Amino acid sequence: MVSTPFLIFDLDGTLVDSLEDLRISANLFLGEHGLPELDTDTLRPCIGRGVHYLVRCMTDRAGAIAEGLETRPRDHGGLDAGRGRSAVDGRDTGGRKGEPGVSAGQTLGIGGKEMTLDDAVARYREIYTAHAMDTTVPYPGVRETLEALRSFPMAVISNKPESASRDILEQLDLARFFHRIAGGDSFAEMKPSGLPIRRMIEQVGASMENTWMIGDSVYDLEAGKNAGVRTIAVTYGFQTPEMLKALKPDHTVSAFNQLREIFLPQPEA
Repeated sequence: MVSTPFLIFDLDGTLVDSLEDLRISANLFLGEHGLPELDTDTLRPCIGRGVHYLVRCMTDRAGAIAEGLETRPRDHGGLDAGRGRSAVDGRDTGGRKGEPGVSAGQTLGIGGKEMTLDDAVARYREIYTAHAMDTTVPYPGVRETLEALRSFPMAVISNKPESASRDILEQLDLARFFHRIAGGDSFAEMKPSGLPIRRMIEQVGASMENTWMIGDSVYDLEAGKNAGVRTIAVTYGFQTPEMLKALKPDHTVSAFNQLREIFLPQPEA
């Protein structure tokens, strides 16, 4: 007997297009500290590893621009594209595993002043909460496809804080589709660790062999592989198709509604 598929989705870049609101919020924070704005391509590699990493990364990049230093990213999304491995070594120095180089009580130099990372994150979250829904919308076909897949247990695992993830899904009327919603602060570790997926499988009582991690980033695919589940890359999100395909996901889709073809195949005529 074949078990029912358990579908786990990433949030940003997979279910919802939130990139512009992340950029707006980042630049409002940077502007408060006299730092230059970041364009989307400069901010993009900062996204996906949790809010502490985002704040540290964006202030580092804006500070480099202000000082006239080289700011071209070494890679996209924190990966060494040539080797397919994390460019950041991922060692935990006090923050959650999966949020590299983040330490408790870390101090940042922002606009010539010192500020603790925790205080910076708290202020950024205030700004983002006020702007999280300015332009954020589901990607085309998300609502209709989730409706079609409702017979399957589904969940969300984001590296965004759980409360922010839940608020976005509720405001977009998407939360009703999911048995569980988890964020980067829901478990002791975050993606690319496989622990959040394994814990979610335990909570739902699903089969490891028929669990699928679906996302737009290497962190999603690495998390799936680390957990020992199947993976699907969506190529319309925040990271490049080449990066995702290098990790050899079980399937690759260029539009969300293509998931129907995988999980709801039409009988042959």
